Amino acid sequence: MAQRGRPRKNGAKPGGMLGREVIALGAYDEARRRGEKHVVAIAEAVSAVRDCDSKMPISETEVRRILACWRSKTTAAGTILPEPVKILEGPAAEGIHADPRLPFPRTAT
Repeated sequence: MAQRGRPRKNGAKPGGMLGREVIALGAYDEARRRGEKHVVAIAEAVSAVRDCDSKMPISETEVRRILACWRSKTTAAGTILPEPVKILEGPAAEGIHADPRLPFPRTAT
């Protein structure tokens, strides 16, 4: 006899949901960095996901759930998005390449 009720997923989500969560988190973070209020940042996250794919289901409530999952105070998840990396150019980069302690080859000057 088959088991009754809704089938178990054991926490598994389709890959597209992770992409949607990353887009929403990135848009929310960007809005907060600009100084927008929480409610406005949530609305911008929804619009960013809809701009990416208009068929992808998303709502303000779902963005709140995403934030609760990834930014929970009880978990140490923090964020899955890396901070932007600054690439050294010009004299600063040349100074790094001139350091004899580093393993990559130095250019002859």
